[in-house]
Amino acid sequence: MDATGSHYYDKIAHLYDIMYNPDTGFDHMAQVQWVDDWRAKLNLPKTVLDLACGTGQHLACFEALGYATFGIDASRRMLDVAARRLHNTPLQQGFFHSFRRAEEAPLITCFFNALGYNTNLSELRQALQNIRANLLDDGLLVFDVVCTTAAEPVFNVRAFEGNGLQFSRTFIGIPTAEGFKSTLYYVVFDGRSSEVIEETTLRGIFSASDIQTALAECGFVVLYEGSGYTSGLTVFVALNRSVIAPRREEPWSAS
Repeated sequence: MDATGSHYYDKIAHLYDIMYNPDTGFDHMAQVQWVDDWRAKLNLPKTVLDLACGTGQHLACFEALGYATFGIDASRRMLDVAARRLHNTPLQQGFFHSFRRAEEAPLITCFFNALGYNTNLSELRQALQNIRANLLDDGLLVFDVVCTTAAEPVFNVRAFEGNGLQFSRTFIGIPTAEGFKSTLYYVVFDGRSSEVIEETTLRGIFSASDIQTALAECGFVVLYEGSGYTSGLTVFVALNRSVIAPRREEPWSAS
């Protein structure tokens, strides 16, 4: 994520958890447990670095499962919310292409199409190369991203309520030559006054084949590509390994 994306999330940090929680259809623990199954199958330590960790909802689930955790996000205000939620998780402001950890992680995750903020394949490869530099040999990268060969315009409006706030979110998405242009308008009412938040961001338009190729070029072996723990996104499980392993369409069985 670049500075533009972080600016957007700074603006909506106080709204984020109202929009994304089990009541609105987002089961963070189920997603984390799906990832944990992969970690266990590969016998990796229970240590995770969550990129674009946001308000720390996934990290809280990893903490609950006994993980040593670390979070990185481009938005300072999202990290402020995460710090209030988490117990023992160090947090750092950083970007896909430049973050650095003193110790390489055995497991890196990146949820909710965050890697889509790389607007072209060159940026995506740079991000993947830096992720790999922070990942142990035979370590695992798990992420989800929108994959399409023909992006279509999107328009939707949703209403939310929580923490003493009522607000609407209008989303207008238009595919362009530069990427998928998303403009969002929030009208927020706190019972006394209203606020309008507007922001436009750009994400890449990638096919599953594009992602597969970028991962291979950056030294990853794809173990899984599919719906995984979510719908509407494609989940990739990739191993930081030079030895070619058989590709599997479904997660390995426990046997």
